Amino acid sequence: MDGRQSGGGGEAGAFLDTALAVMELPLEPELRPRVVMHLETALAMARLVSTFPLPDEAEPAPVYQPGDAEAGSVRP
Repeated sequence: MDGRQSGGGGEAGAFLDTALAVMELPLEPELRPRVVMHLETALAMARLVSTFPLPDEAEPAPVYQPGDAEAGSVRP
């Protein structure tokens, strides 16, 4: 058995089933509920970030550049 199951997990479960099929990856049936749980957590976090209202004046943070302590490690 390749570990894919139909039903259960809602949107995250459907995504998991599709991703497993596309990537041709097996998943043990006993691990599926935990993988779905983590996908649901990631989806909830993504929704929080993507729906957070930002004012039009909001500017992106500078890009971190490691390794150049004298010149500063952040560039605008």
